[in-house]
Amino acid sequence: MIFLAIALRCEAAAFLRHSDLKADQQSLRFPIYRGADITVAITGVGKVRAAMAVVNMLRTEPIDVLRRSVVANIGLCGASRGDYGSRGDLIVINQVIDHGSRRRYYPDMLLQHDLPEAEVETFDTPVVTPDAIENGVVDMEAAGFFEAASRFVSPDRILIVKMISDFLAGERVSPDWVEQAFAAKTEPLAVMLRQYHDCHRNQASSLPGHIEDDIRVLAEQLRLTATQRCELRKLAVYFVLNGGESIAELGETLDLHVTSKVASKAEFAKLIAAMSAFT
Repeated sequence: MIFLAIALRCEAAAFLRHSDLKADQQSLRFPIYRGADITVAITGVGKVRAAMAVVNMLRTEPIDVLRRSVVANIGLCGASRGDYGSRGDLIVINQVIDHGSRRRYYPDMLLQHDLPEAEVETFDTPVVTPDAIENGVVDMEAAGFFEAASRFVSPDRILIVKMISDFLAGERVSPDWVEQAFAAKTEPLAVMLRQYHDCHRNQASSLPGHIEDDIRVLAEQLRLTATQRCELRKLAVYFVLNGGESIAELGETLDLHVTSKVASKAEFAKLIAAMSAFT
């Protein structure tokens, strides 16, 4: 299943038509549209609404469905400078910063793509000056979206794609422009989402559920990078094929209270060595 969180109806309109989604009449708090393998929630503006809508959309889904699903946020952003692209161009987000708490989140994008990447900083109010940030782009939902989505799926199943709407100079962005801009990008967005979903669906089918859970928990405890998570998952396939039953038991020999990148790297090396004994 592909789950999408989109702030505004005008951002979602073309995608709803493209995928022939129907309104869920049982969803009263947030508008939700469903299809055979796609669900879209219209969250409203802001990180709190985004988080609430994601929880509302995912909380009743069976665990086995979530294990084979991706959760994505699609929406507008303001860019700090023009070399990220032009208005209407798409950007894949590789880091999320909550402007208020300064907390950082890291989606693990494992699918190759041709789009530029940038970090996004989530603000509580609209940003109308390029001096607000040094690099990257700004929005009002990504931090809340990621915080909520990561409660249900691992970071490698979270995707954030933003469209440049302005360059933080007070440009007016009309709903008609937004709908037309997303209509022009609906097909490539749909293809990207399908590819990302298929990649993870195939990946999930090669590993038992409890091994997926072990990977997710240890990756969070050891604060693994996207590359390390990918390496761990690839090795897990051979670990299972050669009789390995529990990565969590191997993790019991590690110091899981890492406080630095050096400590994380050292404990990760120990885990890889222990798993390699089975390959």
